[in-house]
Amino acid sequence: MCCWLVLQAHAQDFPRYGYAPEICDSMELKFQGIGENGFVSAYICLDPTLDPAVARLKGHQIVGVRCFMSHEYDQRRQKRSLIQCAEGSVEAEPVQKVCKFAEGWNNVYFDEPITIGDQPLYVGLQVFETLGSGYPIGAYDAVSVAGGCWFNLQDQGWKSYDDRGTLMISAILDDEAAGLLDHSVFAQTSHAPLVVEPAKHFAGKVSFQNCSQQPVSSVVLRMQGQGDEEADEQLVEFDTPLAPYEARVVSMGVRSGSETGTRQWLDVSVVKVDDVEAQPVMSGRSWLYVTEDAFTRVPLVEEFTSQYCTACPFMFYYLDLAMEQHTLSDLVYVSHHSGFQNDAFTQPVDAELLYLFGPSGDVFNPAVMYDRVVPVGKETPIVTAQVAETEPYASALAQAAVRPAMAGVEITLKEDEQGIACTVSGRINKDMAASGTPLYLSVYLVEDSIPLSKYPQKGLTGDGAPDDLLDRFKHNGVKRHNYCTELTGDRLVLDENNAYSVDFAPVAWQEEWVRKNCRLMAFVHLIDKQNMRANEVLNAAQLMLPADPSGIGRVEDAAGVAIAIGADRRLHVTGQVTSLQLFDARGCEVDCRQVLPRGVYVVRAACGTQQPVTRKVVVR
Repeated sequence: MCCWLVLQAHAQDFPRYGYAPEICDSMELKFQGIGENGFVSAYICLDPTLDPAVARLKGHQIVGVRCFMSHEYDQRRQKRSLIQCAEGSVEAEPVQKVCKFAEGWNNVYFDEPITIGDQPLYVGLQVFETLGSGYPIGAYDAVSVAGGCWFNLQDQGWKSYDDRGTLMISAILDDEAAGLLDHSVFAQTSHAPLVVEPAKHFAGKVSFQNCSQQPVSSVVLRMQGQGDEEADEQLVEFDTPLAPYEARVVSMGVRSGSETGTRQWLDVSVVKVDDVEAQPVMSGRSWLYVTEDAFTRVPLVEEFTSQYCTACPFMFYYLDLAMEQHTLSDLVYVSHHSGFQNDAFTQPVDAELLYLFGPSGDVFNPAVMYDRVVPVGKETPIVTAQVAETEPYASALAQAAVRPAMAGVEITLKEDEQGIACTVSGRINKDMAASGTPLYLSVYLVEDSIPLSKYPQKGLTGDGAPDDLLDRFKHNGVKRHNYCTELTGDRLVLDENNAYSVDFAPVAWQEEWVRKNCRLMAFVHLIDKQNMRANEVLNAAQLMLPADPSGIGRVEDAAGVAIAIGADRRLHVTGQVTSLQLFDARGCEVDCRQVLPRGVYVVRAACGTQQPVTRKVVVR
């Protein structure tokens, strides 16, 4: 759950301008300084040549500075604490006002206002930071606005930073300026992934900041990347209105530009606010590595568990919550029933994977891995997982979701009277392929939501168990079949284009398997039993089995089917749909009639005699 930081109620309804939100997720608020004795001066730059909002404000006045401080600075006697505004150049002699800074928001006014003209204005403050006092100046970490973070540290000269967020500094304006900021919302991608494909939507985040005194319910976001001839537009409806001067990060599909390169720009801007044409502000620009050799990261989460492990249900509960709340990307989950005691679900591959615990031979449950990456400070990719809270799992998933993927993985289902077969194909990153490192492919048929009635689980009613643990717990990610010839994965053979395609023989359908809860999953990975850091997963994918096997193989497209999430957070489907299924990020079927929790879902709509339509939707 996010902790929203209401930095201060709007006791004064004066207009102000900058890119400092007054309501934001507290996790996005950071403090900046030098960590020792010395002067710290900070500016934001309001440039009419770059920002149409500043150009509109020409002739109006800056009457003061609003800033957010980590704690009190009362240095008036030494004239060390002050607000300042320089015109034309960051090195120009500034207008100053000596003051006291309190902890939190401060509104400090100049003796004489500064008129906004044709020159850029540098608006900010100065304090003398003392050793051990903590960094003084607040910054919004979700975005880095051009000109939004200037520092002069210890009087060594001014420098603009693009990796410290945007300073929590705004210019207080005269009252008549308020109308020029109505229907103004700033947007910029937040913590964009390192590598994306050209001219495609990727799972990203956008920070929206209301620059006006009126709440905002919806916006139209325009996205244009380097090489694009036309912009892409998308309607964004907020769950609750964006309050005045609030910033909110929204997970959504963001379209990259069509030009490839290591540093390609992507501009986003809001062109409509609540169905009214927006008054423009500066476009939010971010930088991406755009390449045809990019793939969308789908994290692989692997749990080591056992029916006889009394601590395992606790890990399941909080990991399951984190996966349910994860909206950054799709993810693939599988369980390995080994490490403590074998049970009814244990497969031969489970014992083979115990090498991932390292050469010491120590094994334990509960345990979890994320793409088999060895965490910082650890020796193996296995992480003990007995923390009774969601945050560690959510953080690990968020980190996994933004790692560059080094392979594409696509699963094609082939089903006939002999059973469930599949083809797994894709392409490997050219640098990875050129390295000559052996690559392996693992493919499983797994089942979720296996009830406790036939397969009981220890540890569901122990001391400290969450009240709804018994209701929530199911055996998920259970491997029903390993398609590979080698237990831990078959070695890949690549063609001249670094592509691969592997056909796997069918497995006969078993009566006890529940079709709607079954899915195919595959992942490309490294194997090194001596070096634990050389076992990473390059990428993963999954494919849910269709409800009706007779629908397999048709190639006709279903026309006229519209799938969307409404403002009521329910699934809305129109068109000639004969049946409908909804699956969550783990591949478990959920009731498509209910109000949906936040997360990523896959909709499968059968359309008469045509091939079913499959769509991914995000509930925010």
